[in-house]
Amino acid sequence: MASLNNLFKATISVSLLVSQASSTASCADFTDSDTCISHKDLVGMHSCTFCVEDQQCHAVGSTANPCSDECCASVSSLSTCDYESVDEVDGAACNGTWSVKTFAPGSDALKTTWPETGRTNGKGSALHFSGGGSRAMTMGLGQTRALYELGLLENVEYMVGVSGGGWWTSSFTYDQNPYDDATRLCPYVEPANLTDDFLGNIPEGCMLTAPQCHFYECIALEAVESVIPWNVLSRVYVDCVHKCYLKPFGIDRSDFYTLSGDDISQIKSRNPNLQDENFLLPSPYAEAKNRPYMILQGTLVGPEDVGHLEQNKTFVPVELSALGSGISHEQVIEYAPKVTPDIDDDNGLVPVKVGGMMESFGFGAAATTLGVSVDESGVGEGYVGVTALGNKLDRNSLSLSAGITSMAPEALFAEYGPSTDYVLIGGDLWPADEGDIVYDPNDNDDGDNNHTFMLLGDGGDLDNFGIFSTLRRGVPRMAVFMNTDTPLNNSWDPTTRPPTSKDIDGYFCAMFGFQVFEETNNMYYTFNNQIFPSEDFVPIVQALQNQVDAGNAAVYTSTLTTIENVFMGIPAGLEVTILWDYSSLPTRWFNQLPSSLQDEINLGDKGPYLDFPYYSIAHIALSAQQVNLLANLCTWIVSDNKDQFAQIFQ
Repeated sequence: MASLNNLFKATISVSLLVSQASSTASCADFTDSDTCISHKDLVGMHSCTFCVEDQQCHAVGSTANPCSDECCASVSSLSTCDYESVDEVDGAACNGTWSVKTFAPGSDALKTTWPETGRTNGKGSALHFSGGGSRAMTMGLGQTRALYELGLLENVEYMVGVSGGGWWTSSFTYDQNPYDDATRLCPYVEPANLTDDFLGNIPEGCMLTAPQCHFYECIALEAVESVIPWNVLSRVYVDCVHKCYLKPFGIDRSDFYTLSGDDISQIKSRNPNLQDENFLLPSPYAEAKNRPYMILQGTLVGPEDVGHLEQNKTFVPVELSALGSGISHEQVIEYAPKVTPDIDDDNGLVPVKVGGMMESFGFGAAATTLGVSVDESGVGEGYVGVTALGNKLDRNSLSLSAGITSMAPEALFAEYGPSTDYVLIGGDLWPADEGDIVYDPNDNDDGDNNHTFMLLGDGGDLDNFGIFSTLRRGVPRMAVFMNTDTPLNNSWDPTTRPPTSKDIDGYFCAMFGFQVFEETNNMYYTFNNQIFPSEDFVPIVQALQNQVDAGNAAVYTSTLTTIENVFMGIPAGLEVTILWDYSSLPTRWFNQLPSSLQDEINLGDKGPYLDFPYYSIAHIALSAQQVNLLANLCTWIVSDNKDQFAQIFQ
């Protein structure tokens, strides 16, 4: 994480330097919107702080704006509106509203009616793909390929992804390319047949092309070319998530996503101003009748102007899915603002009520009415009016959802942004149940206080597995792929001392009440994550270590009972069977490899497989050889433990 941190800092420094070097050429010489938006080509540079793909102009009504297009705008010292460009603006939606189906979940998960209730295959099982950048995306493909080849994929009800695991989950679920699953999941050969020719080849239709994308290079280039200021850094980030991990699979930057053609018809019948918008459906070329229901997990960091890292330890999960995006349990969170507001509260904290889910296309839009009526349990559903988002880049497209789940440095940036106008990924959120406990630092007692602008970040800011979402749903069986870059320390005796960050993955430890991350770290907070008894930790660790000692993969199945975690909405007494698949390099697989390939792996940082299989997030652009080898290992591990996986996915 430290290397990722430094990479983003370097990118931001370049962005700031370039934005400060903007030329002073003006739009004022141009008299129509077409010449205005292309004036970068005509004069080289201009006074707009930010340009994207040479399609930019100033806002109507500003002193530098000759444009006739009402929705044309940019971030500029002379602009009266937020950044928008002609290609990215939906004129029909400008100044309009949307009707969004909304769900109030209440505070008791066992009484909640979920948005997808009755729409999944009902198998009672879940796959969880952890974060880890392109490493996690590659491993996710290899693991999914094995389940497909074993005939188990059709028995998965939920597919949950975080960060890089979310890139895999979203691209696989909504891949629009005309290939069958066998093609998109790429050929597999036994380890002994991994020749140089095979490893160096990515055949047409194989999804392993995506982890080879130079993601950080994309961010740096877009930052320089776009003259990016801080408050639109998130758009460049999401643009690159789209270009690297979704665009290769036929997904456009502004594509919404839902579950069925009937859902599209209902949405558009309620919202005529969305008639021309594209809604993705799960891959039309998938062989199974239904893909598993996709859930991406992000993190609610909090209101944009609070001190998230120094004062607030209040991160909660955000779910992003086809039929319902939001926070799947209701509670009131007290935030400590950077500047103490004028409120009637002795402790200076600001209470904000959170909780509620809505159709994904409306997530992040400000409510124009209060929420839905609820029963005595706080549960209800209905339709809420929201302000239509005219700028397509602000909408919760599949690209934005994939960007939210993977925006690793969000909490860090929120703490140390250069101004109070600093905005990364965020949206207007509001309680679904007609509540009004909302913090609005700009509220002027005008009655418009039913939403709060919230920052949203990487699911791994809180939980790298997305396990809270399926536990709240009472899913009884799940496989958790811990695609971590922290090797399991087999020389560590968990009975003699607590874990450290060099022994085992910190997110796994946190679920049992053990912490390896410092509470003051500047990237993530796991101190509210315990959901299983501490005494269950050591037996699982020992079982994983025993498997590795025997030359096997670190795979083990345990049945656990939850302890209550009110903050995360997890009730006590839920019994769940979990197959843990922890990143490992089993000697039984390694010994089958051609000797020349073994030698290359053993070269370590002097060879082509640096850190295999724990590729660092800093090395996010993997080679064809690196992705093929890692995916092969992951497929072999699942196949080698097929009996355990078959018990989970009955």
